[in-house]
Amino acid sequence: MKKIICAMLLAATAGTTAAAQGVQDWSGAYAGGSYASMTGKLDKFLSGVLQGSYASSGTAAGAFAGYNIQNNALVYGGELAFSQGNTAYTGVAVPLTETAMDAKARVGFAMNNVLVYAVGGGSSYTLDDGGTPSITYGYNYGAGAAVKFDSGMFIGAEYLVRTVQGGNPFNPNDTFTVNNQSVIARIGWQF
Repeated sequence: MKKIICAMLLAATAGTTAAAQGVQDWSGAYAGGSYASMTGKLDKFLSGVLQGSYASSGTAAGAFAGYNIQNNALVYGGELAFSQGNTAYTGVAVPLTETAMDAKARVGFAMNNVLVYAVGGGSSYTLDDGGTPSITYGYNYGAGAAVKFDSGMFIGAEYLVRTVQGGNPFNPNDTFTVNNQSVIARIGWQF
């Protein structure tokens, strides 16, 4: 997945840098879709005592929308992102359906048709094993890059870390923490 994303960015940069003149305008609304490869860990606690750690891996598809403001090469704004997928945990028989909602502030720099940025914000994360879903809340941070074409289409990659905490809706003493990392391929359009 990482090799595919790097190859996409390199190919797009090589094909469009020669045509780009100066800093492109990244301001305005944008939206698109994403596909992520995720790894991480779930730590389960009972009354604050660690009961077990479970490594995880999975994939998720999603969508995002945001708005950029540009001042010379400085680009900043906000984004809302949604993703859903299945995650397998070691020692857990059934994969969990995981749904993430991320609110992210973004700040970065435009270099010709390339935007490099950092993100940070809040996340809600729902884990569902087919019964009553558990909802968790926490924070996210990461970094990314995007390459824009003359048509307004852009492709990019983002690395996002989430840390969320929650619990069993039937037992308040049964809590867990999820830490995961996502490598995300993104495609979208600037309006």
